[in-house]
Order: sequence, then structure tokens, then C-alpha cells
Amino acid sequence: MTVNASACRPLSDAELDGAWWPRSRDLTHELSALADVLDPLWGRITHIAVNPRHWPIRPRKILVNGHAMKAGWFPSGQDPHKILLLSYTAGR
Repeated sequence: MTVNASACRPLSDAELDGAWWPRSRDLTHELSALADVLDPLWGRITHIAVNPRHWPIRPRKILVNGHAMKAGWFPSGQDPHKILLLSYTAGR
């Protein structure tokens, strides 16, 4: 998977808007490449909010690049085509 950090644009000091297309339905695998790009730029990602529609495996904690990321699964209120990431330094 390729993640282009230059395609991300800050909405404010704490918000980031960008595009990401996972190539599988394995969220644990897909988040590693995303965290490789975002962690150095935005701070370590600590939580993710996801709609479970497209993800068959739904762990509560996901091990990503040596640290645990807490996952919240929200079938309503979370767009199934978007994810929400939280970090220690930038919020959401």
C-alpha cells in the first residue's frame, strides 16, 4: 500500500484531512503502513473509530508498529467509508 503524506492537508493544528485506500479487509495490516507515515508527522496514533461494515475482523486493540491502538466499532454515526484517528499530540 502506498500512502502519500503530501496528499494530506491540515484543517487546523489538530485536524488532518486526507485520502487513504486500503488494499485488503485486514485493518491490522493496513494500519501499519498508515501509521508509518502519520506517526512521525502527527504523533503516535492511539485510537481509531471505524464503522464495521467493511472489516470482518474487529479487534478491540490493534498492535501497530510496536504499540497498541484502541479500536472503537460504531455501526451508526460513523461513515463506513471513513476512519477517525486520534493521537496524543493532535487530537482527532
